[in-house]
Amino acid sequence: MAGHNMWKISLAGILGIGLTFSGSVQASLLSKTLTKSVQNAAGNIPDIASGGGYDPQHAEKIESLVSPKEVMSCLESTCGSPRTNWNYTSIKEDRESLNNELKWVLPTSQVEALAETLRLETSVTRNQVLLVQKLLQSGKKIDISENFRSMMVFFLALADFTEVSGGNSDYISYDGENSTLKVDQEKYAAILQKLPAQKREVVKAVVDAAIISRVDGVSYLDYSNKTMTAYLRKKYPAKFTYAEALKQEATQALATFQMIQKRVGILADSLLSDREVEILQRAATRGLSNKTEEKSCLALFENLSLFGTIFKSEFQTIVNSYPVDFVTLFSDMEKSKFLEKTLADVDGFNPTYEAMFLMGNCREKLQASMPLTASPLRRRTFDKLSEDVRRASQIVAKRMVSPSQARWIDQELAKINFVHEATREERLQDVLNRIVEMRENAEKSLKQMRVGSEELTVVAAAINYLTDKKSIRTKLVEESELKKTCNALPSSVISDSTLPQSGNISVSWFSVNYPEVGLAILAHEFGHIVSHRLRLLPAADSTAFTKTLNCVANRNPFVPAPEPMKAADNTVWSEEDFADHFSAEVMNELRRQGHSMAAQSKNMGCSLIGNKSTEYLASNVLTPTLNDTHSSGVLRLLMMGQDLGTLTPQCGMILNRIQSSFQAPRCQ
Repeated sequence: MAGHNMWKISLAGILGIGLTFSGSVQASLLSKTLTKSVQNAAGNIPDIASGGGYDPQHAEKIESLVSPKEVMSCLESTCGSPRTNWNYTSIKEDRESLNNELKWVLPTSQVEALAETLRLETSVTRNQVLLVQKLLQSGKKIDISENFRSMMVFFLALADFTEVSGGNSDYISYDGENSTLKVDQEKYAAILQKLPAQKREVVKAVVDAAIISRVDGVSYLDYSNKTMTAYLRKKYPAKFTYAEALKQEATQALATFQMIQKRVGILADSLLSDREVEILQRAATRGLSNKTEEKSCLALFENLSLFGTIFKSEFQTIVNSYPVDFVTLFSDMEKSKFLEKTLADVDGFNPTYEAMFLMGNCREKLQASMPLTASPLRRRTFDKLSEDVRRASQIVAKRMVSPSQARWIDQELAKINFVHEATREERLQDVLNRIVEMRENAEKSLKQMRVGSEELTVVAAAINYLTDKKSIRTKLVEESELKKTCNALPSSVISDSTLPQSGNISVSWFSVNYPEVGLAILAHEFGHIVSHRLRLLPAADSTAFTKTLNCVANRNPFVPAPEPMKAADNTVWSEEDFADHFSAEVMNELRRQGHSMAAQSKNMGCSLIGNKSTEYLASNVLTPTLNDTHSSGVLRLLMMGQDLGTLTPQCGMILNRIQSSFQAPRCQ
């Protein structure tokens, strides 16, 4: 059948991330398969503020204005000797020396338990392969029920759209006037026209539900940040409160899961793990306890919503028009020796060795993250200082809006929460939880093998065949949640961040332990939130903000041709440069108030430049890193020094020379 080969090409690498051949799929991995399929079908959504670089010739002119010796002199005059300048690398190296005193030991019993889990998974896979071989060789007809057919067609439709669109998102554009994403209906329709007529209605229904409804008219920042707050506010706009909306959505998600269980029986176990069900139950009752749970819960909401679409009556009424020839598909699978290759792959897998590999990786990552933390006392102290930064940020932000919006921006910043990194104990528990989940998944695979129907077994095999299944090791080891969790443990120092729509600022242990720099970093994150909020205001209410944004953007010497900007506009570096400028204004406000820690604070740029214990690195230059939205550490130090009014003569000479040469404005 001609259509079959098309499926194999279009689905390769799309569905394969989540499925292991065991006559079933691992718990929760069917959900991740759907996520990846949607991402591939959507393509690369336009990014208004990332990427881009600079004109190399223009950058060369700027660098020629300053000698390396002058840069070194500037750094020493502002940050002191490299021996005493505690930047991000030297602090990390110093704290890592604590590893000799701090030891994190994962019990040997955990290695043995993990090996047994991997052994169980491969044993189930082997038995299921043998069962499918026997079933196909018998020539027995396999009837695919309406529910299973709907599920497979949903994935196949996404894959078909990915193929005809080339994974390209040209049909989605950025509306700068409204700061939203917009679907070009003509381009979208043209893509659908490339499909065979009998597929168009189904593919459109799937893509509308999975992509178009989540993109068209949505705030760019809401889409790119994908926060729980943004998701809930969009779905429950009337009298929105986070806690009530979370409970309502979680209750609905659990009801959808129960409906799916009734439709597909034991296959529903492949949609959620036991831990994910517990997260939904907590969200529906007492709420979520941390950012990790919130991120997991958001993905569950989105995927359960889509799986609910699969089983809606209106979708199932049109799904039969989609051409799927299962007889030919199963015949091709048998002829390809796919099952024999799977058996060989299983036989070559060594559970004991792979368990030792996984646990060794986790032990190394855990040990490296041990010193990268802050004590409860330091956290409490920093939380008090954070409130001072909040109040100063409110004062500075109100200067950038009309009087009628002053109370609004004050209230917006009052809502911001500060989120600390996980403690050592929480990190270890997270790793242990992943080990438990792997065992749960293996036991579910065993249960599915014992009680699953012939239909379920063959459908799982067919999906794996269509996706050119990755190796057992890739799925059970390299792409395991355990390895991902361990690799995500803290390994950097300045990891402070904010997703403006989320209402949270993530505070790193670096900022907590070194508030003389950390307060400015926190103010920088407030700057991103202020920028996000004020860009959405009518022009008449954000005149001062737009003026400041223009100045900050156009004083960057790497912008070769400054142009007037609207509030929604960006250069490559303007968003980060604005946040730096806002941070400096907040620190100035704290100093005016006589804040003791602000008086001790350093130029934040000192923590961003590279130095070894005895020297500043020659890599400290003015030119930014290609495709980085941040200006270089040296340039940030210079611009913040100007905004703080703390430029030393050595640094002032450099900045004056650059700004005079390019007639750059001064934003004071």
